[in-house]
Amino acid sequence: MQLPPKYQRLLVILDRLHNKQPAKDSLSAYKMIADTIIEVENEFFGPESSNLHLSDPHLGRMTAPTLDNIFSVPDYNGVSILISTNQVTFISKSGAIEIQKKNREDKYGEIISFSQRTELVLFKKNDSSGHGVWHKKNK
Repeated sequence: MQLPPKYQRLLVILDRLHNKQPAKDSLSAYKMIADTIIEVENEFFGPESSNLHLSDPHLGRMTAPTLDNIFSVPDYNGVSILISTNQVTFISKSGAIEIQKKNREDKYGEIISFSQRTELVLFKKNDSSGHGVWHKKNK
């Protein structure tokens, strides 16, 4: 079986996240994302290859962002940003999730606020109260 490229596996991950129950807090949202990535990648790579990174960057195993890649978002005290190679993931304290493509010219949201980058959004999931990441309760 030929291994699908990362972007195709990412679509599977996003579809599975979409079908899960909303998270109640940031920790359960992070765990949902991490567990889903591991679940999908184990299906393609097998569980014993958890640290496998192929020489082709388009095929290597995806992993959840590590704690050293989690930061707070300016102007939104209730939102954390998780930085990956090609995406940025936002998680609110109440469990909402938003995943955006990375903007290479404005990595830190200094030119265009992260909350205004609607054209870069790959995935959105509201928290258990029906609110998104950029809801006023997260400011």
